[in-house]
Amino acid sequence: MMGHGICLRFAMHGVTVFLYGRSQDSLDKANNRINTTLALLNELNVVNTNRNTDILNNIELTTNLKKIVSDSDLIIESINEHLQAKQILFDEISGLLKPESILTSNTSSLMPKLLFSKLPNKSNVAVTHYINPAVLVPLVEIVKHDETTQDTISNITDILKSTGSQPIILGKETPGFVTSRLQSALLREALWLVENNIASASDVDKAISHGLGRRWATAGIFEILEIAGWDLLSAIAGNLFPELSKSDTPTLLKEKVKDNEIGIKTKKGFYEWTDKSIDALRYKIAKSLVEIQNWNDSK
Repeated sequence: MMGHGICLRFAMHGVTVFLYGRSQDSLDKANNRINTTLALLNELNVVNTNRNTDILNNIELTTNLKKIVSDSDLIIESINEHLQAKQILFDEISGLLKPESILTSNTSSLMPKLLFSKLPNKSNVAVTHYINPAVLVPLVEIVKHDETTQDTISNITDILKSTGSQPIILGKETPGFVTSRLQSALLREALWLVENNIASASDVDKAISHGLGRRWATAGIFEILEIAGWDLLSAIAGNLFPELSKSDTPTLLKEKVKDNEIGIKTKKGFYEWTDKSIDALRYKIAKSLVEIQNWNDSK
């Protein structure tokens, strides 16, 4: 789902990219996503249409794993979040890599120690976790294996920066890294508020999109709360933290899955969806991300 966005980000910055798929059908789907996304970037004035041909010429779609791995300096795996499937793919790749090539994974939750455990050489591996949509969100979390060299991390960082990304390097691995942990903590509290009839899903969303989220788009939580002062925040935490949700898996979340109300995939979750409203949401998100980036670039 994210591979085409990562691919497009590199291609937009003049990098030759091989996009691998196990079947022609998967490549056709990826190609459609690339062209659809590029058309959206044209509409949002992120990419001038006269650059489209050059960008697309930077991308080669193939089912030949051996060719692309042996010719590549950086390989980013972005298949489904399934440990065994990733490890099987890594086993195929490891025998084809150049000694100096770097292998990374776009996993959002699997830790490097487990993910790369079966590889003979772990000095050139790491997690590079992009945030969806990767072509518009610059953050990438870099998570190293215990055996990953500093040269590898430096090379990954330089490559990511050259494609317009903003990498952060974790001091050590932890489940969920940084972004998934932050999102999960907020989600658990949001579910608790809805489950306990304190606020509707719509009002929780408004509290974020019209309140906290607007601040977080301009500065991080530590920057913002430096203004309030940690003496005040310490007092608030002492009163509030004991009251926060401690649920492992909220009942409301289990019920949604049980009822197959899982979001846009089934056209129903906390909202009801149509093709038109799904497209409108995706456009709204993309347009807002572009506007935020333009604002940041103008500072």
